[in-house]
Amino acid sequence: APDIFRLCAVACMARDNDAGERIRMTAERYRSDYGAGIVLLPGEPLMLSSSEIREGLRSGTDMRAYLPSGVWEICRREGLYQSENCGNAE
Repeated sequence: APDIFRLCAVACMARDNDAGERIRMTAERYRSDYGAGIVLLPGEPLMLSSSEIREGLRSGTDMRAYLPSGVWEICRREGLYQSENCGNAE
């Protein structure tokens, strides 16, 4: 995990209403321990996992409503997450 914090900023959002405080505490720990650039996104929790977004992209489902327009365009243009094994952390 520490390597990723040197490469980019991380944006995160709670998946449920009870996770907000836990995420804030974890973000602060990562900022302190690793100098992480973490942005906590406001808004209603999104009840959709990254695995579900990748599966939607893989199956051809229109996932624009769940991704920033720039991310959607890159995924579409580059054909990201189109193969069965691509982007699967399992």
